[in-house]
Amino acid sequence: MRQLGISIKTDLKVLAVHYKKLLFFAMQMSILCLAIGMAGSQILYANKNVQPFTLAIVDLEASKWTDMIIDTVNQMETVTKLCDIEVLPKEEAKEKLSRGQVTAIITIPEHFIEDIMNGVNTPLTIEKKDGTLLESIVADKLISAAAKLLSAAQAGIYTTLDAYETFSTDDGISFEKLMQEINIIFAKEMLGRHQLFEEQEVVATKNMAPLEHYILSGFIAMMLLSLMLIMEVIEPLNKKENLMRYSVVRLKPEKLIVSKVISLSLFYLVAGGIILGSVAVLSRMVGLEIDWHFSIQGLFGIILGTISLASVSMIIGMVLKGKEAYSLFIFVIVAVMTFLSGGIIPAAYLPEAINEMGRFTYNDYALELLKPLVGVACEPIAYIKVVIMIAACLMVGIGMLRRRGVRG
Repeated sequence: MRQLGISIKTDLKVLAVHYKKLLFFAMQMSILCLAIGMAGSQILYANKNVQPFTLAIVDLEASKWTDMIIDTVNQMETVTKLCDIEVLPKEEAKEKLSRGQVTAIITIPEHFIEDIMNGVNTPLTIEKKDGTLLESIVADKLISAAAKLLSAAQAGIYTTLDAYETFSTDDGISFEKLMQEINIIFAKEMLGRHQLFEEQEVVATKNMAPLEHYILSGFIAMMLLSLMLIMEVIEPLNKKENLMRYSVVRLKPEKLIVSKVISLSLFYLVAGGIILGSVAVLSRMVGLEIDWHFSIQGLFGIILGTISLASVSMIIGMVLKGKEAYSLFIFVIVAVMTFLSGGIIPAAYLPEAINEMGRFTYNDYALELLKPLVGVACEPIAYIKVVIMIAACLMVGIGMLRRRGVRG
């Protein structure tokens, strides 16, 4: 442990001496890869970008059941990807519709839930501006799907009614009492399960604007690409004096790799803190509001997610014996993959629970902890590639280091 501490201290001293050069080079390369990533994204997704539109809901019923329905719809990822839902008073909704701030108004009439229970088909009122836009067409499709869902709900209720009339018993349970219990059970089963099935897939950029996504991806690219210069600053391992330094402290190749990864992570942790501080000052000057809770958590997530990539890149640089051209090629490919895939490691952007931790229950915490496992199931190839790449580079790197005489 003492030898590892000495090695980390030595590497940090080298990084501290050359920090200006490192950061300047990293900024240059990140700008280059940011341009590459934006261009690639524009080419791939220019005709597929869908900007969410806003729907206003006027709830004249104002009951706990309609609140549950609205909350359930608002939690459906398939809906939130297409539109933002706002619950507004009637006059405010009409005013926003006239200004073009909302695409359509959906009005839930009074006695809506009671009519459903009694078998009365009470339609929802949809109001939109003249001129049918694409957003309005999509809104109509969403409402049509919701109507089918309600019709299925009615069918379930009346099926239960028919079953009661066919197989009724003399247990002293009144029909009204039974129907009330059935309705409560049905509502809980239908409207409560979104807590379990709210998100079955890890979405790296769920609540992230495109600009924020590219800024974070640029930060990842900066960390990856600046490793090439770090390889030049820290003496190549095939130099005799460098081998002698690590042989004197009897540092094993495994600890040597850990030493460099830890020193690099500490360096970027400090650099990231400085960057956040600078952004805080600038945002205060221009009056920009930033979710600092998300930003700080995201910074730590990115750094943790980059440690594995940093170790791989460091070992590649060792094995290539300072062939910077090959290193640069590998880093550019990795950086472009980062941009175009939305992040090599989706977990680096952290689960949605961090933003909404205040309203979560213990069950929700458990589900959020399972999200990385769900992500592996949804994107097994990406995770398998990362694991194989890390394992292969570790084996090759350790083998090369041992052949060069770095032994514990």
